Amino acid sequence: MYTENSGINWETIEIGTTERLVEVQFIDEFTGWILSYNLTLFKTIDGGKSWSESKIDNIATSTRSLHFIDELHGWIVGGGRNSIIYYSKDGGANWTVQDNGSFRDLDTVFFMDKNNGWAGGYETIIHTNDGGKNWSQQIDIGLTYKINSIQFLDTLSGWAVGHNNNAGDDLIYHTNDGGKNWDVNQSVAPNGLQSVFFLNPLQGYSVGDITPGIFVTSDGGQTWQMTAKNQTSPAKSIFFVNENLGWIVGPKGTISVYDNTNPTGVEVNPGFNHQITDYRLHKNYPNPFNPSTNIVFDIPNSEHVILNIYNVLGQKIEVVIDEYKLAGQYKVQFDGQSLPTGIYYYQIISGDFQKVRKMIHIK
Repeated sequence: MYTENSGINWETIEIGTTERLVEVQFIDEFTGWILSYNLTLFKTIDGGKSWSESKIDNIATSTRSLHFIDELHGWIVGGGRNSIIYYSKDGGANWTVQDNGSFRDLDTVFFMDKNNGWAGGYETIIHTNDGGKNWSQQIDIGLTYKINSIQFLDTLSGWAVGHNNNAGDDLIYHTNDGGKNWDVNQSVAPNGLQSVFFLNPLQGYSVGDITPGIFVTSDGGQTWQMTAKNQTSPAKSIFFVNENLGWIVGPKGTISVYDNTNPTGVEVNPGFNHQITDYRLHKNYPNPFNPSTNIVFDIPNSEHVILNIYNVLGQKIEVVIDEYKLAGQYKVQFDGQSLPTGIYYYQIISGDFQKVRKMIHIK
């Protein structure tokens, strides 16, 4: 499935489960985890091409949220009315209890580093500055409110999404002081918001389990717009590895791969695209061009891709792409406004495949 709404392109994939998936999180392009409500932990070390599956045997309750800060150190919250906070120092192979029932119905956990972490649920947001050994309540949000997701960009700036059980609306909170004070930025349309993720102080995303689709903000959460309406499944968690690669999980084993292409001008029908079977560098269009032209290429495998621009003397003048890409077809808009009239060459390097084509810039 593919959409051009707000530059977000996505495809639904399967990893062989129908469990209720509650959290997805990556520490880089390759290593990530997916957590199910039923104590199953899925892990990938190849960017989602394959997943290992393990049961969390020493947790005797449901699991709601997880967060890893590196390959080894992670936290899970779970349980019912009296929630339990667990900690792993071996990549999720074993878990120990850090807090047993001090706080009610925790649904989310997030750590900025080995010391600073937050968790939230019914009525409260809590904080630790010693790696989860001790937790204290930061704010009492009232009996009618529930926090579903928390995310921080640094130790001061963070966001949370929650739900007002009485009013039936969804609220998005923001803090600039590490969670000591929270402002309600925006009440969006009822959607059962379950997850929030910001790439930077302005650009953020939120998903829910009632209205399918993604809410997007470009002003730090002051206003939100619905996009990717052909995302037809309810969602529980959204996570972006970087501005080009993101993941969403939800009930019944639903997993979607996203590609946010607005910042780079790259459009993609990404990963898990079985229609792309061969490498190909297409002719740019328009050609000749002024001031910009589109470069399209196909890659059948998910791998590192480099797209270079050369002048007629063979001097490299720009590196358009130099990053890991999912299999699929990509379109890049190259801007030659600063270049003089002349002949130029564009080169793709992907795995063992290399190809060069000529283009003409006319002012």
